[in-house]
Amino acid sequence: MENFNLRDELVKLQARLLAYALFLTHNLEKAKELRQETNLKILMKEDCYIRNENFSGWCCTVMFNLHNDLYEKEKRLPTEPLDKTADISFDAHIGHEVDMETIRKAIGMLSESDREMLGFMMMKVKHKEVAQLMSIPVGTVKSRSFYVRTKLYYLRKWFGK
Repeated sequence: MENFNLRDELVKLQARLLAYALFLTHNLEKAKELRQETNLKILMKEDCYIRNENFSGWCCTVMFNLHNDLYEKEKRLPTEPLDKTADISFDAHIGHEVDMETIRKAIGMLSESDREMLGFMMMKVKHKEVAQLMSIPVGTVKSRSFYVRTKLYYLRKWFGK
């Protein structure tokens, strides 16, 4: 491959990269964004590619690593332990010093399913009843309620209260 031109080879791989990105993300818009980020990364790190190696494989490795960096980390929330002695009610984690506007902003930033879970928590519906209403296992209800409380805790910190 004496006349290897990285940019030309990258253009030829666009359909394959999109297919691989779609496999990784299961979402067309996210796949296009991932392909775009991968293209930028490859062009910025052109000197890292070893000539006469599998260019397609190298590009897919770059994409896989980017996917892990960009998308897998955003799924995780930092899980700082909540006070073990605190009541698990809404007020115990938000605090009484927070004004209503801050609470509205925090709730507005939650997803629809998180807001639904928060509603059950505020009405103090038992986990078993929520599981029956939502047709999901009790363990899932407990997990979701924990993550909702954790999200609200971090949103409170983010709003500076």
